[in-house]
Amino acid sequence: GSLLVVAQGEFESSNRFATPYQATAPAALAVGSAYTDGDIIKVDANSPHGPVRGELELLKPDVIAQAKDITAAAVGSGEATATAQGSIYAAAHAAATAAVLKAQHPKLTGVELKALINTTANAEVMTPDGGAQAEVSWIGHGAVDASSAQKSVLLVWDADTNQTGINFGLQEVCLLYTSPSPRDK
Repeated sequence: GSLLVVAQGEFESSNRFATPYQATAPAALAVGSAYTDGDIIKVDANSPHGPVRGELELLKPDVIAQAKDITAAAVGSGEATATAQGSIYAAAHAAATAAVLKAQHPKLTGVELKALINTTANAEVMTPDGGAQAEVSWIGHGAVDASSAQKSVLLVWDADTNQTGINFGLQEVCLLYTSPSPRDK
């Protein structure tokens, strides 16, 4: 199977929830932007976040990946390199990870590849200012961790929806006490 990897895009309007329509496809791996500051992974302030509004109610982006200070071959320059940034590089990082995993496990389906990348993502990601841990709506499952994905033996996804991870939905919780209750003490 194959996996559709889509860049989450860049924040360019007053709507930080502007997930591109391609990234809203349930089977797509939507990839937001991150960068490293020393040993700290930070979500890029220009990376749109979710969840997807409407009937789908999906967590997007699914993951984030390095998108700043990417050095690559410069087009038409022979052997020269150039440094650039953008969510397209984050998507390329996730796609390369998926390709390595597919080579390692050729029988994995697209859903299984997405599950492997998502369930092994590093959730230790900070806000752009570094003041707090980033929320799930900004980073999805976390930063792509190719090394952990290669070592993992666990895949988790919902068989009914093919969405990765486990979603218990909104669960109403009632506390019932038998006598004597903690309140009686």
